[in-house]
Amino acid sequence: MHPLAFRDNHAFFRLPGLHGPVQFVAGGSCRRAYIGQKLGEQWETNPTLKSFFHRFDFVIGILAVVAVSWWIRRHLRALRRAKHIREIHESGAPSQPSLHSANSELK
Repeated sequence: MHPLAFRDNHAFFRLPGLHGPVQFVAGGSCRRAYIGQKLGEQWETNPTLKSFFHRFDFVIGILAVVAVSWWIRRHLRALRRAKHIREIHESGAPSQPSLHSANSELK
């Protein structure tokens, strides 16, 4: 058996998997929360800050509409696909031609 097999060395596979989440929580998430808190404290008192961010209201609204429509479209396509697969299975037809039948047709 290979020395790095999963059954032999659990830490080898688990430690790299923890690197991303720990870095995200410890670094990025806390930093963004702190920046958001400081900007929120200045929101009403600093007119420059408020006017700067109001420039992006329309863009943020368009991005929100695009994101919601993409999400709905993706889920509707998945539902249609699942319905189609269910119909195929219920009809008893094979979902894909078997490799054996494809080879016999070539002969």
